[in-house]
Amino acid sequence: MIFVNLLNNMIKLNDMKYSTILRNLLILSFVLSLLGFIVDLGERTPNVWINLRDIFIMTIIFFGIITSIYITSKSLYSLIKKN
Repeated sequence: MIFVNLLNNMIKLNDMKYSTILRNLLILSFVLSLLGFIVDLGERTPNVWINLRDIFIMTIIFFGIITSIYITSKSLYSLIKKN
């Protein structure tokens, strides 16, 4: 919840520029999750739902990390730009 509030305060989600950036970050997260899943083929379980859950969870984790890095760098850039 705190992360969502921080996202709403730092980035105006109604602005199309930021929604496309977030969409691109989500796509990047999904691609990284699929790449990690393919690289780790040796430990797949035969259950498709568990595999899909793992991909979904990794996408959320990657998206959180990449988005927090993006927000931090954007905030630092605006702080440095003001000074």
